[in-house]
Amino acid sequence: MILPSYFNDMLTKIRPSQDLLDQCAEAHTELRETLINDSELQDIVVTTFLQGSYRRSTLIRPVNGSKPDVDVVLVTSLNPIVWTPAQVQERFCQVLSKYSRYRDNYRRQGRSIGLSLEKINLDLVITATPSKALRAILKSEAFGSASSVDAHPEWRIVKGPSFPTEEWKSEPLLIPDRDAGRWEQTDPISQIEWTHDKNRETNGHYVNVVKALKWWWTHESSGRKGLPKGYLIECLVGLHCPDGIESVAEGITLVLEGIRDTYINDVRRGKTPFIQDVGIPSNNVFQRVPPNCFQEFYVSVKACAEKARAAFDDPDEVSSVRGWIGIFGNVFPPPKNDSSSRTFQKPRKPAEPRKARFA
Repeated sequence: MILPSYFNDMLTKIRPSQDLLDQCAEAHTELRETLINDSELQDIVVTTFLQGSYRRSTLIRPVNGSKPDVDVVLVTSLNPIVWTPAQVQERFCQVLSKYSRYRDNYRRQGRSIGLSLEKINLDLVITATPSKALRAILKSEAFGSASSVDAHPEWRIVKGPSFPTEEWKSEPLLIPDRDAGRWEQTDPISQIEWTHDKNRETNGHYVNVVKALKWWWTHESSGRKGLPKGYLIECLVGLHCPDGIESVAEGITLVLEGIRDTYINDVRRGKTPFIQDVGIPSNNVFQRVPPNCFQEFYVSVKACAEKARAAFDDPDEVSSVRGWIGIFGNVFPPPKNDSSSRTFQKPRKPAEPRKARFA
Protein backbone atom coordinates (compact mmCIF):
# COMPACT_ATOMS: atom_id res chain seq x y z
CA MET A 1 0.00 0.00 0.00
CA ILE A 2 1.10 3.58 -0.61
CA LEU A 3 0.11 4.75 2.92
CA PRO A 4 0.58 8.51 2.32
CA SER A 5 -0.19 9.58 5.90
CA TYR A 6 2.34 7.10 7.28
CA PHE A 7 5.06 8.31 4.91
CA ASN A 8 4.26 11.94 5.71
CA ASP A 9 4.71 11.16 9.40
CA MET A 10 8.00 9.42 8.71
CA LEU A 11 9.29 12.25 6.54
CA THR A 12 8.48 14.74 9.29
CA LYS A 13 10.71 12.73 11.63
CA ILE A 14 13.68 12.45 9.26
CA ARG A 15 13.71 16.02 7.96
CA PRO A 16 15.93 18.52 9.79
CA SER A 17 14.02 20.46 12.41
CA GLN A 18 13.05 24.05 11.65
CA ASP A 19 15.38 25.20 14.41
CA LEU A 20 18.29 23.42 12.72
CA LEU A 21 17.36 24.85 9.32
CA ASP A 22 17.29 28.33 10.87
CA GLN A 23 20.78 27.74 12.27
CA CYS A 24 21.97 26.63 8.83
CA ALA A 25 20.53 29.78 7.27
CA GLU A 26 22.18 31.99 9.88
CA ALA A 27 25.56 30.28 9.44
CA HIS A 28 25.70 30.41 5.65
CA THR A 29 24.35 33.97 5.53
CA GLU A 30 27.03 35.18 7.94
CA LEU A 31 29.81 33.48 5.96
CA ARG A 32 28.59 34.81 2.62
CA GLU A 33 28.25 38.37 3.91
CA THR A 34 31.67 38.20 5.54
CA LEU A 35 33.39 37.19 2.30
CA ILE A 36 31.46 39.57 0.06
CA ASN A 37 32.21 42.54 2.33
CA ASP A 38 35.85 41.71 2.98
CA SER A 39 38.03 44.53 1.63
CA GLU A 40 40.69 42.12 0.35
CA LEU A 41 38.19 40.19 -1.77
CA GLN A 42 35.93 42.88 -3.21
CA ASP A 43 37.84 42.99 -6.49
CA ILE A 44 37.62 39.24 -7.13
CA VAL A 45 34.34 38.03 -5.58
CA VAL A 46 31.52 37.92 -8.11
CA THR A 47 28.76 36.40 -5.98
CA THR A 48 27.82 33.49 -3.72
CA PHE A 49 25.08 30.91 -3.87
CA LEU A 50 24.12 27.65 -2.16
CA GLN A 51 24.40 24.15 -3.54
CA GLY A 52 24.31 20.65 -2.06
CA SER A 53 21.55 18.76 -0.25
CA TYR A 54 20.53 21.85 1.77
CA ARG A 55 19.72 23.78 -1.41
CA ARG A 56 18.19 20.75 -3.16
CA SER A 57 15.97 19.86 -0.14
CA THR A 58 17.47 16.38 0.17
CA LEU A 59 19.08 16.99 3.56
CA ILE A 60 18.09 14.56 6.30
CA ARG A 61 18.20 14.93 10.06
CA PRO A 62 21.73 14.30 11.41
CA VAL A 63 22.26 11.06 13.32
CA ASN A 64 24.78 9.85 15.90
CA GLY A 65 25.99 13.31 16.81
CA SER A 66 26.83 14.35 13.25
CA LYS A 67 26.23 17.88 11.93
CA PRO A 68 24.45 18.97 8.75
CA ASP A 69 26.59 20.14 5.82
CA VAL A 70 25.82 23.35 3.94
CA ASP A 71 27.73 24.05 0.72
CA VAL A 72 28.49 27.69 -0.04
CA VAL A 73 29.77 28.38 -3.55
CA LEU A 74 31.95 31.46 -3.87
CA VAL A 75 32.23 32.61 -7.48
CA THR A 76 35.38 34.59 -8.24
CA SER A 77 37.00 36.26 -11.22
CA LEU A 78 40.33 34.57 -10.51
CA ASN A 79 42.23 33.49 -13.61
CA PRO A 80 42.84 29.71 -13.46
CA ILE A 81 45.88 30.11 -15.68
CA VAL A 82 47.52 32.42 -13.15
CA TRP A 83 46.31 30.93 -9.87
CA THR A 84 47.11 27.38 -8.80
CA PRO A 85 44.59 25.49 -6.60
CA ALA A 86 47.01 25.60 -3.66
CA GLN A 87 47.42 29.38 -4.02
CA VAL A 88 43.67 29.88 -4.12
CA GLN A 89 43.15 27.92 -0.92
CA GLU A 90 45.99 29.74 0.79
CA ARG A 91 44.57 33.14 -0.07
CA PHE A 92 41.14 32.35 1.31
CA CYS A 93 42.50 30.61 4.40
CA GLN A 94 44.40 33.81 5.19
CA VAL A 95 41.17 35.77 4.88
CA LEU A 96 39.27 33.38 7.14
CA SER A 97 42.04 33.63 9.72
CA LYS A 98 41.19 37.30 10.22
CA TYR A 99 37.84 36.43 11.78
CA SER A 100 37.60 34.91 15.25
CA ARG A 101 34.55 32.85 14.28
CA TYR A 102 36.51 31.01 11.59
CA ARG A 103 40.16 31.35 12.61
CA ASP A 104 40.51 28.01 14.40
CA ASN A 105 37.62 26.22 12.72
CA TYR A 106 38.67 25.74 9.12
CA ARG A 107 40.51 22.91 7.40
CA ARG A 108 41.86 22.52 3.88
CA GLN A 109 40.11 19.88 1.80
CA GLY A 110 40.75 18.63 -1.71
CA ARG A 111 38.18 20.81 -3.44
CA SER A 112 36.91 23.07 -0.68
CA ILE A 113 37.62 24.63 2.69
CA GLY A 114 35.69 23.00 5.52
CA LEU A 115 34.39 25.10 8.40
CA SER A 116 33.32 23.25 11.53
CA LEU A 117 31.01 25.42 13.62
CA GLU A 118 29.21 24.46 16.81
CA LYS A 119 26.19 22.79 15.17
CA ILE A 120 26.82 23.23 11.43
CA ASN A 121 29.50 22.22 8.94
CA LEU A 122 30.07 24.65 6.10
CA ASP A 123 31.90 23.74 2.90
CA LEU A 124 33.32 26.79 1.16
CA VAL A 125 33.64 25.91 -2.52
CA ILE A 126 35.74 28.47 -4.38
CA THR A 127 35.10 28.64 -8.13
CA ALA A 128 36.07 30.69 -11.14
CA THR A 129 33.79 31.59 -14.01
CA PRO A 130 35.31 32.29 -17.42
CA SER A 131 32.70 34.56 -19.01
CA LYS A 132 30.87 37.78 -18.18
CA ALA A 133 27.61 36.26 -19.44
CA LEU A 134 27.73 33.50 -16.86
CA ARG A 135 28.66 35.95 -14.13
CA ALA A 136 25.54 37.97 -14.88
CA ILE A 137 23.38 34.87 -14.55
CA LEU A 138 24.98 33.87 -11.27
CA LYS A 139 24.45 37.34 -9.85
CA SER A 140 20.71 37.13 -10.52
CA GLU A 141 18.33 37.02 -7.58
CA ALA A 142 17.45 33.38 -8.32
CA PHE A 143 20.96 32.14 -7.62
CA GLY A 144 21.71 34.52 -4.80
CA SER A 145 18.73 33.29 -2.82
CA ALA A 146 18.33 30.05 -0.91
CA SER A 147 15.62 28.73 -3.22
CA SER A 148 15.25 25.21 -1.87
CA VAL A 149 13.06 22.72 -3.70
CA ASP A 150 10.67 22.34 -0.76
CA ALA A 151 10.28 26.08 -0.18
CA HIS A 152 10.10 27.10 -3.84
CA PRO A 153 8.78 24.16 -5.90
CA GLU A 154 8.08 26.33 -8.96
CA TRP A 155 11.59 27.85 -9.05
CA ARG A 156 13.01 28.23 -12.55
CA ILE A 157 15.76 30.14 -14.28
CA VAL A 158 13.85 32.96 -15.92
CA LYS A 159 15.24 33.52 -19.38
CA GLY A 160 14.70 37.17 -20.20
CA PRO A 161 15.46 39.01 -23.49
CA SER A 162 19.16 39.37 -22.61
CA PHE A 163 19.55 35.78 -21.42
CA PRO A 164 22.20 33.94 -23.49
CA THR A 165 19.79 31.10 -24.46
CA GLU A 166 21.50 27.80 -23.62
CA GLU A 167 25.05 29.17 -23.37
CA TRP A 168 25.34 28.74 -19.62
CA LYS A 169 24.65 25.02 -19.77
CA SER A 170 27.77 24.40 -21.82
CA GLU A 171 29.92 26.58 -19.57
CA PRO A 172 30.49 24.99 -16.15
CA LEU A 173 32.30 26.66 -13.31
CA LEU A 174 35.92 25.81 -12.61
CA ILE A 175 36.90 24.46 -9.21
CA PRO A 176 40.46 24.21 -7.84
CA ASP A 177 41.35 20.63 -6.91
CA ARG A 178 44.30 20.95 -4.53
CA ASP A 179 44.98 17.20 -4.41
CA ALA A 180 45.03 16.85 -8.20
CA GLY A 181 46.88 20.15 -8.63
CA ARG A 182 44.53 21.41 -11.37
CA TRP A 183 41.27 23.22 -12.00
CA GLU A 184 38.35 20.97 -12.86
CA GLN A 185 34.83 21.51 -14.12
CA THR A 186 31.75 21.51 -11.89
CA ASP A 187 28.17 22.43 -12.68
CA PRO A 188 26.06 22.90 -9.54
CA ILE A 189 23.77 25.18 -11.54
CA SER A 190 22.55 22.30 -13.68
CA GLN A 191 22.19 20.09 -10.60
CA ILE A 192 19.94 22.65 -8.92
CA GLU A 193 17.76 23.23 -11.97
CA TRP A 194 17.58 19.49 -12.72
CA THR A 195 16.37 18.73 -9.19
CA HIS A 196 13.61 21.33 -9.39
CA ASP A 197 12.51 19.97 -12.78
CA LYS A 198 12.63 16.36 -11.61
CA ASN A 199 10.59 17.10 -8.52
CA ARG A 200 7.87 18.71 -10.62
CA GLU A 201 7.88 15.79 -13.07
CA THR A 202 7.39 13.34 -10.18
CA ASN A 203 4.46 15.23 -8.66
CA GLY A 204 6.62 16.59 -5.86
CA HIS A 205 7.68 13.15 -4.64
CA TYR A 206 11.29 13.00 -5.87
CA VAL A 207 13.05 14.83 -3.03
CA ASN A 208 11.06 12.80 -0.49
CA VAL A 209 12.09 9.54 -2.16
CA VAL A 210 15.71 10.74 -1.92
CA LYS A 211 15.36 11.60 1.76
CA ALA A 212 13.70 8.27 2.57
CA LEU A 213 16.38 6.21 0.82
CA LYS A 214 19.23 8.28 2.22
CA TRP A 215 17.80 7.69 5.70
CA TRP A 216 17.47 3.95 5.04
CA TRP A 217 21.02 3.66 3.73
CA THR A 218 22.51 5.82 6.51
CA HIS A 219 21.25 3.31 9.05
CA GLU A 220 21.82 0.24 6.90
CA SER A 221 25.46 1.14 6.20
CA SER A 222 26.20 2.39 9.75
CA GLY A 223 28.78 4.82 8.35
CA ARG A 224 31.16 2.13 7.09
CA LYS A 225 34.01 3.63 5.06
CA GLY A 226 34.17 3.33 1.30
CA LEU A 227 30.45 2.78 0.79
CA PRO A 228 28.52 5.23 -1.42
CA LYS A 229 26.59 7.86 0.50
CA GLY A 230 25.11 11.33 0.29
CA TYR A 231 25.17 12.79 -3.20
CA LEU A 232 26.03 9.41 -4.72
CA ILE A 233 22.79 7.94 -3.42
CA GLU A 234 20.96 11.01 -4.68
CA CYS A 235 22.40 10.51 -8.17
CA LEU A 236 21.19 6.91 -8.28
CA VAL A 237 17.72 7.88 -7.12
CA GLY A 238 17.60 10.55 -9.80
CA LEU A 239 18.57 8.08 -12.51
CA HIS A 240 16.03 5.45 -11.49
CA CYS A 241 13.04 7.43 -10.21
CA PRO A 242 10.46 7.43 -13.02
CA ASP A 243 8.52 10.56 -13.90
CA GLY A 244 4.85 10.53 -13.01
CA ILE A 245 5.08 8.50 -9.80
CA GLU A 246 2.02 8.96 -7.61
CA SER A 247 3.47 8.27 -4.16
CA VAL A 248 6.69 8.08 -2.16
CA ALA A 249 6.07 4.35 -1.68
CA GLU A 250 5.93 3.82 -5.45
CA GLY A 251 9.08 5.86 -6.00
CA ILE A 252 11.04 3.94 -3.35
CA THR A 253 9.98 0.58 -4.78
CA LEU A 254 10.77 1.46 -8.41
CA VAL A 255 14.13 3.07 -7.57
CA LEU A 256 15.31 0.04 -5.62
CA GLU A 257 14.18 -2.32 -8.39
CA GLY A 258 15.80 -0.11 -11.02
CA ILE A 259 19.16 -0.18 -9.24
CA ARG A 260 18.86 -3.95 -8.71
CA ASP A 261 18.07 -4.68 -12.37
CA THR A 262 20.46 -2.17 -13.95
CA TYR A 263 23.72 -3.03 -12.22
CA ILE A 264 23.51 -6.79 -11.81
CA ASN A 265 26.06 -7.38 -14.57
CA ASP A 266 28.52 -4.86 -13.08
CA VAL A 267 28.33 -6.69 -9.77
CA ARG A 268 28.84 -10.06 -11.46
CA ARG A 269 31.93 -8.70 -13.21
CA GLY A 270 33.29 -7.16 -10.03
CA LYS A 271 33.02 -3.62 -11.40
CA THR A 272 31.84 -0.31 -10.09
CA PRO A 273 29.41 1.14 -12.66
CA PHE A 274 29.79 4.47 -14.43
CA ILE A 275 27.23 6.83 -12.90
CA GLN A 276 27.22 10.13 -14.73
CA ASP A 277 26.97 13.47 -13.00
CA VAL A 278 23.93 15.55 -13.87
CA GLY A 279 26.04 18.65 -14.48
CA ILE A 280 29.06 17.05 -16.18
CA PRO A 281 27.92 13.80 -17.90
CA SER A 282 31.51 12.77 -18.60
CA ASN A 283 32.22 12.66 -14.85
CA ASN A 284 31.73 9.35 -13.03
CA VAL A 285 30.50 10.26 -9.55
CA PHE A 286 31.14 6.65 -8.43
CA GLN A 287 34.78 6.75 -9.55
CA ARG A 288 36.14 6.48 -6.02
CA VAL A 289 33.80 3.70 -4.85
CA PRO A 290 35.72 0.36 -4.76
CA PRO A 291 33.98 -2.58 -6.48
CA ASN A 292 33.61 -4.52 -3.22
CA CYS A 293 31.90 -1.53 -1.60
CA PHE A 294 29.49 -1.15 -4.49
CA GLN A 295 28.75 -4.87 -4.28
CA GLU A 296 27.92 -4.54 -0.58
CA PHE A 297 25.60 -1.65 -1.39
CA TYR A 298 23.99 -3.65 -4.21
CA VAL A 299 23.32 -6.67 -1.99
CA SER A 300 21.51 -4.44 0.51
CA VAL A 301 19.50 -2.77 -2.25
CA LYS A 302 18.48 -6.13 -3.70
CA ALA A 303 17.19 -7.37 -0.34
CA CYS A 304 15.42 -4.08 0.34
CA ALA A 305 13.81 -4.06 -3.13
CA GLU A 306 12.12 -7.38 -2.35
CA LYS A 307 10.80 -6.04 0.96
CA ALA A 308 9.58 -2.80 -0.63
CA ARG A 309 7.72 -4.61 -3.42
CA ALA A 310 6.01 -6.88 -0.89
CA ALA A 311 4.96 -3.92 1.28
CA PHE A 312 3.87 -1.86 -1.73
CA ASP A 313 1.72 -4.66 -3.21
CA ASP A 314 0.25 -5.76 0.13
CA PRO A 315 -3.48 -4.85 0.20
CA ASP A 316 -3.68 -5.13 3.99
CA GLU A 317 -2.84 -1.92 5.83
CA VAL A 318 -1.48 -3.54 8.98
CA SER A 319 0.83 -6.03 7.27
CA SER A 320 1.91 -3.41 4.71
CA VAL A 321 2.87 -1.03 7.50
CA ARG A 322 4.84 -3.81 9.18
CA GLY A 323 6.64 -4.38 5.87
CA TRP A 324 7.70 -0.73 5.65
CA ILE A 325 8.77 -0.82 9.29
CA GLY A 326 11.00 -3.74 8.30
CA ILE A 327 12.79 -1.32 5.97
CA PHE A 328 12.80 1.97 7.87
CA GLY A 329 12.59 0.80 11.47
CA ASN A 330 10.75 2.63 14.23
CA VAL A 331 10.86 5.94 12.39
CA PHE A 332 7.98 4.54 10.34
CA PRO A 333 4.72 4.83 12.35
CA PRO A 334 3.10 1.68 13.77
CA PRO A 335 -0.20 0.39 12.34
CA LYS A 336 -3.16 2.49 13.38
CA ASN A 337 -5.68 -0.37 13.28
CA ASP A 338 -3.70 -3.32 14.57
CA SER A 339 -6.02 -5.33 16.81
CA SER A 340 -3.24 -7.80 17.59
CA SER A 341 -1.24 -5.03 19.26
CA ARG A 342 -3.97 -4.32 21.79
CA THR A 343 -2.89 -5.63 25.16
CA PHE A 344 -4.99 -6.72 28.11
CA GLN A 345 -4.92 -4.21 30.95
CA LYS A 346 -5.36 -5.51 34.47
CA PRO A 347 -8.31 -3.85 36.28
CA ARG A 348 -7.31 -1.36 38.94
CA LYS A 349 -10.04 -2.61 41.35
CA PRO A 350 -12.74 -5.31 41.50
CA ALA A 351 -15.82 -4.70 39.43
CA GLU A 352 -18.84 -3.35 41.27
CA PRO A 353 -22.40 -4.39 40.27
CA ARG A 354 -24.55 -1.54 39.08
CA LYS A 355 -27.82 -0.76 40.85
CA ALA A 356 -30.90 -2.00 39.07
CA ARG A 357 -32.95 0.52 37.12
CA PHE A 358 -36.74 0.20 36.77
CA ALA A 359 -39.09 1.89 34.40
